[in-house]
Amino acid sequence: MCVMQTMEEKLLISIERSNRRGLSPVVATIGLILITVAAVGLIAGIVVPLVRDRLTESTECLGLEEYFTFYEEFDYNCYQIIDDYARNYTLSAVSIEADTVAEDKLQTIKGFRIQFLGAGEEAGLEIINGPAADPDGLRMLKYSEPLISVPEKGGVKTYVYNSTARFSRVEIYPVLKNGRICKQTDEIQLYFCEPGVPMVV
Repeated sequence: MCVMQTMEEKLLISIERSNRRGLSPVVATIGLILITVAAVGLIAGIVVPLVRDRLTESTECLGLEEYFTFYEEFDYNCYQIIDDYARNYTLSAVSIEADTVAEDKLQTIKGFRIQFLGAGEEAGLEIINGPAADPDGLRMLKYSEPLISVPEKGGVKTYVYNSTARFSRVEIYPVLKNGRICKQTDEIQLYFCEPGVPMVV
């Protein structure tokens, strides 16, 4: 009788052990499923919006690759050195043309940024419709135009920048209403203005 009990106990212990062994793979499988679900949630919550935003950013500037360019027919895009006996300064003039573009793209444009470069110095100016941020620095060619204005599609505007630096090159970048600055659409070398080219009209 005592021996039989011992056999039964051994049998129960053996069954218990095999149940425990069978339970371990189930727990491991459930753990893997939970980890997978958490990873998918993380990807859906972080990676997908990030990729979507990047794709949106990469398409915002499509169609504007040649919208703003330097217009060369006016013989500006040059600089003059002014010596008024009190100080020397340089007036740099640039003429900007706006090409034609689809109406939906036109609605996204705020203005443009021009970057003056040369002699180890640079100056970046954002051109948008309205009063000049620094009227003594940047103005329209015509003094009769007190406000800065961006050329409309098919139009040309000339700007004059007053600086103590002498710049030799200018780059231009469209600026969107959401603040994004698109890739450079044009650049030009500034030359010394021919005598008789007026910087004030």
